[in-house]
Amino acid sequence: MLRKTIKCIETLFSQLCDQFMNGDNYAKSFDGYKNGILSNITVLTII
Repeated sequence: MLRKTIKCIETLFSQLCDQFMNGDNYAKSFDGYKNGILSNITVLTII
């Protein structure tokens, strides 16, 4: 049970890193960047 939970957390962390830490940031302001991050987290939470 613990290994399955750890694998799920590591997978989610890897997905978040791929989405947020790429070099392509097209936001024109901090609010735009923040909204992009919040929308990605919301989508991952709903899934």
